[in-house]
Amino acid sequence: MPQSEVSLRIAASDLRALPEGAEYSNKDERASARIRYRNDTVYVDAVCDSLMALVEEYEAWNHWLQSRNEALEERAEEQRKPPEGGGWWKGFLGGFAAGVLTTIVIILRQGKK
Repeated sequence: MPQSEVSLRIAASDLRALPEGAEYSNKDERASARIRYRNDTVYVDAVCDSLMALVEEYEAWNHWLQSRNEALEERAEEQRKPPEGGGWWKGFLGGFAAGVLTTIVIILRQGKK
C-alpha cells in the first residue's frame, strides 16, 4: 500500500497573525495535519490512519476469498451430482463380473491341489 502523506507550509508571520480559535488543516487520503492557535499556544496534530489501510487490504482479501470459495462450492456441487444415463448398473455388472471371475479362479486353484 503506498504511503500517505500530507504537509502544511505556513509562514511564521501568518501563524502569528492567526486569530484566536483559527486553524490551518490539510488532508490527503488517510493522512491529515492540523495547526491551530488557542490561548497563546500553537497546537500541531498529524494523523495517518494506517488502520484504515489495513481494513481496505483485508476487505479486498476477503472479497477474493469469497469469490474463490463460491467457485470451489460450484465445482464440489458438480462433482456430487450422479453421472447421467443410469451408470449405476455398469458398476453393478462390473462388480458382479469381478466376483464371478474371482470365484472361478478360486475353484480352479482348489481343483489343482
